Amino acid sequence: MLYSARGHGRLAFAVLAIAVAAFFPERRAAAAFEFKDEGWEGSSELLAIARAQLGKPRVRLVAVIPWDELQPSDALLVMHPESDLEYRDVAAFLAAGGRIGVVDDFGRASTLLARFRIHRVRAPFHPDQSLRDNPNLPIAIPSDSDSASHPIVAGVDRVVTNHPSGLETESGLKLTTVLEIPAAPDPPTALALIGVIGDAKRCGLVSDGSESLPPALGTEGRCGRLFAMGDPSALMNLMLRYPGNRTFATHLVDYLVGDDTWGRRGGTLYLVANEFSQSGTFGSRGGVLASIDERLEGLARLVADTRREGLPSAVALVLAVAGATLSVLWAILASTRRYRRATPRYARAVPRVAEGGLAGRAAVLSAESTHRALAVLELKSALEETLRQRLELGETAGARDITQEIDRRGALGRRNSEVLRELFAEMAKAEASVTRTERLRVTTGTVRSMHDRMKTILAELDQALDRRLEGRP
Repeated sequence: MLYSARGHGRLAFAVLAIAVAAFFPERRAAAAFEFKDEGWEGSSELLAIARAQLGKPRVRLVAVIPWDELQPSDALLVMHPESDLEYRDVAAFLAAGGRIGVVDDFGRASTLLARFRIHRVRAPFHPDQSLRDNPNLPIAIPSDSDSASHPIVAGVDRVVTNHPSGLETESGLKLTTVLEIPAAPDPPTALALIGVIGDAKRCGLVSDGSESLPPALGTEGRCGRLFAMGDPSALMNLMLRYPGNRTFATHLVDYLVGDDTWGRRGGTLYLVANEFSQSGTFGSRGGVLASIDERLEGLARLVADTRREGLPSAVALVLAVAGATLSVLWAILASTRRYRRATPRYARAVPRVAEGGLAGRAAVLSAESTHRALAVLELKSALEETLRQRLELGETAGARDITQEIDRRGALGRRNSEVLRELFAEMAKAEASVTRTERLRVTTGTVRSMHDRMKTILAELDQALDRRLEGRP
């Protein structure tokens, strides 16, 4: 059968085109909130504010959060995370006095916030104030639930949001609400919350009524701060043209790295947006065990991300290229393979096993796939038939009749007479196993041994019968 080389050539060209496309994938458009994006939905203005406030050396824009490099005086601002933050590192960092800001509406921060008993809720459908009377652009104002305004909203009268999500806390948890979206007659919905991680008294945040507590010393007296906000769009370039949004962004940067009650911080602000990875462990003491623990955590994150989002792009690319390469090789081999012309069935020789008569029967019995027990049955049938003819017995005479007749005539000596009985017993055992479909091990050597004993018995029997015909004893 001939194959078209032209058809296989087209297939190989198509597969090769797929492989080239896999090697050079289409460049993905920049995601929103990227700190290097100067477009209207980027966060380059927020990056510029941070560098102007702190100086460029104290602002680090990273795609990998180096937990093992962070110090308690540092701060981390995460915009619209598309990866899960490691809760154990976050909790350890906050417990040591670090500060983290999580600004997210519909990203992957909900899992982390839930560990701190903060949950997302929908924004009000009918806010009291909105930009251009658009309910999707509600106006958030500083919360008046506390006796004094928080420094993060000092001088801020309003913050314009864009499709935000609200935040709520579980009952019994007291967090500071710094921004909220009013929607009378319903209670206002919190937009931004601040929580203190640690003992407030030991951190010098409250007094016992008699005198102010002195600032706590050492890491045991430090408190971490968790800032959560439900709208990263309020901090992107387009929204920072509003004075309230810009002032709020400036105060947020100051708050994350500002001095604390236990002393001057002076740390570095780490900025992360959208998809990122994580390395190291906060507070790790190093060593072999720490390195193994880090590898296991990385593997666990990889497995979780793969189950949730599928294979990583690099792995998918490698598998696609490997599959395309194998397909091209198969197409080339198939198109260049030479096939022998098949002989028509009517012109083929008839196999011996398909022939009739003695030749076909011998071919079946000598085939490798034939069980040797069938050859034993063939020998048994031939032996009985031959002995009946020599002894002139009827066709119904069995092995017992044959042996009795041989003993009566004295045609075999004592030794061969016993050999004949043993031979009939072995053959009867093989016949019974075949009838009952039992497993019986019969080798080629066993068949040859039976055949040799048959020849010896028949030769002695012929000699005895010949002497009797001649009248000799």
